[in-house]
Amino acid sequence: MPNWCECELSIRVDDDHIAELQKFVNDVIGEDENGKLTPLSFSKLIPEPEEITNTTSPAKEHNQELIDKYAASDWYHWRKQNWGVKWEVDAERGDFNPGDRYVHYTFLSVNFPPIEFFEAVSKMYTHLEFTLKYDEPGMGYIGVAKIENGVIDDQVINY
Repeated sequence: MPNWCECELSIRVDDDHIAELQKFVNDVIGEDENGKLTPLSFSKLIPEPEEITNTTSPAKEHNQELIDKYAASDWYHWRKQNWGVKWEVDAERGDFNPGDRYVHYTFLSVNFPPIEFFEAVSKMYTHLEFTLKYDEPGMGYIGVAKIENGVIDDQVINY
């Protein structure tokens, strides 16, 4: 059974870029592996290549073609590199109305916070400020990652 990392994500924007926040909120709505609607889907913004999806992990054979194309030979390593975690998250979103400058999500991720995902997404939505608070009690660490325009300030404390 995996360790679960408890995550709280806050996204803020200034008054001049409220439309960008609204676009993000709409763009990340997707379905989980069971077809359930979720307000935060990694695959909606950074889709896993179909060639990678049907691989096994660990890869049974060294596939240089996949490594050259995707820098990974299986779904697990691709997801770790691009999302920071091996599975999608089951998220909840706080109240959000058009015109709001702030949105809040809570979710659990497996073993680690999905910092790599938000690093990449912050390059797509350059005016959004992402703050990811996380606690992984099974591995004994807590932290806060502030991410903006591809720049990460991650403060971690082991306990």
